Amino acid sequence: MTLLTVCLIMLSGCGPSQKELAETAKTYRDTGNKSVIDRSSDVKVRASAVEKLTDQALLADVAQSSNYDYVCLRAAEKLTDQALLANVAKKGGSQNARLSAVDKLRDQALLADIARNNAVSSVRQRAVFKLEDQALLADIAKNDEDADVRAEAFDKLTNPAQSFLADIAINAQDALVRESPYAPSREAHIREKTVEKLTDQTLLAGVAKNAKNADVRIAALKRLTDQVTLADIAKNDKTSSVRRAAIEQLTDQTILYGIFKNKKVGDIRIAALKRLTDQATLADIAKNDDDWEVCYAAVEQLTDQATLVDIYKNANNPSVGGTAFRKLTDQAILADFAKNDQNDSVRLAAVRQLTDQATLADIAKNGQNDYARLDAIRKLTDQAILADIAKNDNDVSARFAAVEKLTDQAVLAYIVKNEGIGNRGLVRAAFDKLTDQAMLADFAKNGKSDSVRLAAVEKLTDQTVLADIAKNDKSEGIRRAAQQRLYQLK
Repeated sequence: MTLLTVCLIMLSGCGPSQKELAETAKTYRDTGNKSVIDRSSDVKVRASAVEKLTDQALLADVAQSSNYDYVCLRAAEKLTDQALLANVAKKGGSQNARLSAVDKLRDQALLADIARNNAVSSVRQRAVFKLEDQALLADIAKNDEDADVRAEAFDKLTNPAQSFLADIAINAQDALVRESPYAPSREAHIREKTVEKLTDQTLLAGVAKNAKNADVRIAALKRLTDQVTLADIAKNDKTSSVRRAAIEQLTDQTILYGIFKNKKVGDIRIAALKRLTDQATLADIAKNDDDWEVCYAAVEQLTDQATLVDIYKNANNPSVGGTAFRKLTDQAILADFAKNDQNDSVRLAAVRQLTDQATLADIAKNGQNDYARLDAIRKLTDQAILADIAKNDNDVSARFAAVEKLTDQAVLAYIVKNEGIGNRGLVRAAFDKLTDQAMLADFAKNGKSDSVRLAAVEKLTDQTVLADIAKNDKSEGIRRAAQQRLYQLK
């Protein structure tokens, strides 16, 4: 029988005293086990001794003295005495034992001492989680050296003073290292929560201007409403991203225009311009500024159609004029360009921006530019107008374009039946769009050519009609095609 077995038998009895059990829990070593790595037998014996211990002082001694984490933890878990738990929280033999001791502490004074003074940050953080003293939590949130502890304390604050929040936001340290690329640092968490709780506009202005961290300044200015303060930040902050964020919050048109006119703030001129809404001001900028990028940005903000036409016609830079033209939506203005402009490319561009069906129909029928006519036809939805073009237009390309837009089955069937042999491509285009089974059945039985009849059979899904054709058609080829189609549909 091994020494381990003897010890286990001994411990299972009622003989050993509490002191002997404590000594076993702290010092037992299986001398027959020569492995430095495998000490599992030692842990089992020591843990068994702990399970039989009831003396609180001895349990605390084991929790502080054992060199095995599990033994320390089990001893700490059996403690109930608050003073002894506080000692283990401070001097426990393992971090898990210390944390377990803190979890069992209820005494706020003892928890406060640990939260302020324990050398291990995770133990301080666990104690902070159980603290109720708001003044102490505020002090820890501001002054503890560990960001996780500060964040834990900050989250426990129920109604922090606005001045306190502002002080935290302004002086919060930069998070130089993140816990992972996907999770914000605890320092960032403190900054974010601080600004979220700030409502005082004066204090927010102070944070927006003076916080060490640019992200904090941006978060604060997004909660600002004072236009003068925002303008000051937009013009004077040392960080471009903050200046741009301030511009995004500005709505005062006079202030925005003043920032735009100040060419010393070149990096935010266009940002300010994009917040302008006055059409006359934007038109003046678009026509007269000496920076074409600024002109382009101004045009992008314009909606007044007459102004856009003026810029298109008179802009010094073709790109700016082209941008103005692309923003035209007024159908009467576009119709005038589409019908009357001397430049073919302009007429074509105008057609592509038209949506008015009457104007498109007029251009489709009467336009002088073939490409413009085709584009107009492709934008038509009126089946009667499309039918007229498909049946009667002198330009085959126009007829093809109309057929592509047709859905009226009767008109498509008419084209298939009546189009001359010279326009087989048009016939095929119309036939390909046929889906009406009665019409397809008529073509399959009575089409004027075998090629049309075969094509109709291949599109039929009505099995009764197919069976009749397969049985009775006078053409062997058509009968076989119908039989094959029936086979496919099974």
